[in-house]
Amino acid sequence: AIDGWVATKSADVRYKVPVEYCEGSSIQVNITNPTSRSRTNGDSLDIRFEVISDKDVDWAEMYLDGVLEQKFTVPPYRKTFRGLSQGNHSVRIVGHNTDGRTAEQTTDFAINQDYLTPTPTPTPSLTPTVTTTPTISLTLTP
Repeated sequence: AIDGWVATKSADVRYKVPVEYCEGSSIQVNITNPTSRSRTNGDSLDIRFEVISDKDVDWAEMYLDGVLEQKFTVPPYRKTFRGLSQGNHSVRIVGHNTDGRTAEQTTDFAINQDYLTPTPTPTPSLTPTVTTTPTISLTLTP
């Protein structure tokens, strides 16, 4: 029935038969270990993640504290870090699929202490400058 309707409308300029469709891909990154704001005791940590995409995963990058640590091209997506310093850290994963799409996730965690939420640093405000308005005085003489 639809094909018959389309055949009758394709010659009519008032109708545009839809022929395009939404195509694209989706990609998602999920860090499975560590969990957000978790505490790990010791000086080593196993970081694990997954990249889910309806297209093939091309590669994924793992950053620890802002430094690229490894580029993965095949699963399993896992790396063990040893000698981590005490305190807060973050891991960021960026996944790329063969369709050119990317996704990322960042997780903060702590080593040998509870995760401490960073205190925002106040932004200094500009100090107003006081300026004086010049005064002009005129003296008239006859």
